[in-house]
Amino acid sequence: MKRFLFHAAIGVLAIRLVWMYVVPGWSRMTTDFPNYYASAWAVRHGEPLMDLYDSSWFDAMKEKAGIPHQLALFTFYPPITALLAWPVATLSPAAAKQVWTIVNLAALVFAIVFVARRIEAPVLDVLLMALLGLDSLGNNFIFGQIYIVVALLMAAAMSLNGRSPGVAGASAAAAAVTKIFPGLIVVYFAVARRRRALAWAAAASLLFGALGLLFLGWAPHRVFLDEVLPRVMRGEILDPYNVRFNSLMTLLRRALVPEAELNPYPIFSAPALFFFLRPAVTLTVLAITFLTLRRNAGVEPKAGPLVELGAITAAATLIAPGLGTHHYFVLFPGVAAAVDHWKDSRVRFLFAGLFALICSNWMGAGQKFDAGWPMLLAFPRPFLMLLLWAAFLWTLGVLKVPLRPMAIGIGLSTALAGVAAAGDIPRWDRDERDGALMVEAKGTGLRTFPTVAESGLVDALFVEDAFRHPSAFGKGLVYELHGTISGHLANGKAFAWSGATEPALGPAGIVAIQRDERGWVLAERSDGDAGWREILRRSSVIHDPAVSFDDGRIAFAEWVEGHYRITEWNRQSRTTRTLVSGSGDYRYPAYSPSDRWFFFSENVAGNWDIVRLSLKDGRRELQTSSDANDLMPAVSPDEQTLYFASDRRRGFRYTTIYRLALR
Repeated sequence: MKRFLFHAAIGVLAIRLVWMYVVPGWSRMTTDFPNYYASAWAVRHGEPLMDLYDSSWFDAMKEKAGIPHQLALFTFYPPITALLAWPVATLSPAAAKQVWTIVNLAALVFAIVFVARRIEAPVLDVLLMALLGLDSLGNNFIFGQIYIVVALLMAAAMSLNGRSPGVAGASAAAAAVTKIFPGLIVVYFAVARRRRALAWAAAASLLFGALGLLFLGWAPHRVFLDEVLPRVMRGEILDPYNVRFNSLMTLLRRALVPEAELNPYPIFSAPALFFFLRPAVTLTVLAITFLTLRRNAGVEPKAGPLVELGAITAAATLIAPGLGTHHYFVLFPGVAAAVDHWKDSRVRFLFAGLFALICSNWMGAGQKFDAGWPMLLAFPRPFLMLLLWAAFLWTLGVLKVPLRPMAIGIGLSTALAGVAAAGDIPRWDRDERDGALMVEAKGTGLRTFPTVAESGLVDALFVEDAFRHPSAFGKGLVYELHGTISGHLANGKAFAWSGATEPALGPAGIVAIQRDERGWVLAERSDGDAGWREILRRSSVIHDPAVSFDDGRIAFAEWVEGHYRITEWNRQSRTTRTLVSGSGDYRYPAYSPSDRWFFFSENVAGNWDIVRLSLKDGRRELQTSSDANDLMPAVSPDEQTLYFASDRRRGFRYTTIYRLALR
């Protein structure tokens, strides 16, 4: 009877996986896969990649790649992730997704067989454990994610670091350079003194880095290191308050850190406590985990390497921010090994049950409880993850770790957390020092490109099939959607024109950007024109056109010698001049209605600020002072208010609209 139930469970779960996830994933294009495909398509087709982390640019690449009705972002991926779908980027998106699905199926089969052989367990037993990955496993097929492959690479890295250190090191490096958190395996190599595997991992990482520089260039790597990675390490990705992430760090942030739009009702308004707890919890979890692993490495008999992997993946997923259900399949090799390690059926059921619950979409059943104390009901997964992490440590003998190194590890973690909090608290205060206030929005999400129309403030909300690049002047308002610029000109006449992007409305018509095989073109079109007229041509990338209120000048950003500068074209003289340049990047120009001031965004220290430039005497005045990214300035007609997009107190480039009273 037990064998019948065992085989029946495998059959039911396998049918569920195929019917609910593999078959729909074969033909359905949803979130995540477009991120990999669009970035690889851009690389494969020779697109300049300095704007890889720019949401509006990436959305345009997604449409050029043939995915017009699905959101895509590359906001926090390591640059080399853009090469993952490179082999299939010549295929149509649908065909590429099908190949991706086949690769995931093959990786799943390989992972099951590999884990079974490494722990010397029946393949069917390991198959059942994989299928208990439930929605986590299935979502990898629906979303076109890569965590089945990541789980396989991590299992290979841990299992083979003794007899095949080259394979182990390369596997660890491949997983780490694409998803960061598998880098904890490289730390394990150092802690457990696996010197050969550590050396191979370092060499492979250098090789992958060289490949990234060769195919992608330095520009996206510079942005990742200067802007993206510091925010990722602080957990500031996408909407870091989103209940759907259901992680420990999201719970702590939502409970303690207020944000007017995304988290108006925390349990306590105690951001300083959060700034301490975030690094304290992270470092303490890592310290306890690696002290336990070091103890296990020096005793006999010891728990196997895949049980050690279970402790590492449990620690990583416990402390990582912004995890979706699909991430948790990386727990599979460790859970399978722990179930095989224990002979006590109660402990085996504990591991299997926790894994199944953690990997279930049912973890999001309490999302509506998102305010005050009831929000604890919205976060069941962190508590289950704590139990699973503790179960792995118990298996590895955490209670036998000497008290002295444990106390030192926890003490150092606490001290370092205090130092980190001392740096984060002033950063939090600087977000308010300039007096900017969030504009009340009709909905939450990523908002960009504010512009002041006759009817009031307008901006672009990043949702499916929503317009991009709104621009207002007088009675007119124009925007871009799926390659077509439409709306009303300054004289009120409706229109719809294709063949250009990034529209800027002026008194006489529209200025926009075109691209052909010879480079980039600044073009304009007015009512009655049969087509776009070329103003000037550049061999390098240009963006962000802005028209002066007298229609006599056009400013734009252009890429020159590894940085963006702002150039101005004069209609009367038909000449250009460099208006803003320097050691940083300068973008998003905007003229004031009176022609006294010129606004732009600059990045000279790892974040973007708004600057006001006097067109009379050249005096520069810094308008915003946060450590976040303040972008895309727009000035009210009376020049009393500056509007801009900012990701302060949010995730990297997950901007909303702020307003600031001008002096």
